Amino acid sequence: MTDDTTPVNPAQADQVRAAVRESNQRLRAMAATTHVIDPDRFPRPRAYEFKITEQRRRKVTEVIRAAHPCRHIRTAGPRPVTVWLALEIATCAECDPLHKSPPSDHDDRCDWCHTHGYRTFTPVAIQAGVALVIGDACPACAAELGCPS
Repeated sequence: MTDDTTPVNPAQADQVRAAVRESNQRLRAMAATTHVIDPDRFPRPRAYEFKITEQRRRKVTEVIRAAHPCRHIRTAGPRPVTVWLALEIATCAECDPLHKSPPSDHDDRCDWCHTHGYRTFTPVAIQAGVALVIGDACPACAAELGCPS
């Protein structure tokens, strides 16, 4: 899913546009990769364009704000950001946490609402401007985010 409605600082407009393009490319590559890894579950690469509602915007903004940013995001100019909901962190490409795993007691937890007790999740990746937000959603959050089942 993508949303390109993030306000742009005119002084950094080129950097922001480049970061948005790169985040979109990463989202589309992720969709294609899921098809290769598990073609039965993901029969064709999909990246859904959607009209963001105020409710969806609030939910996405809430999870982005709750993530702990890496030092580059806090100090450098606009760049693509990945928000790893399971780890509750936001990273630039230099700091992507490929070596980290979520705590084992989070196996039954929705990454979006933090409610425990779920056995089935929908993997969700949403582009919000320069941010690519990634996490597993419970059925209620998936529906709220407008994810097809």
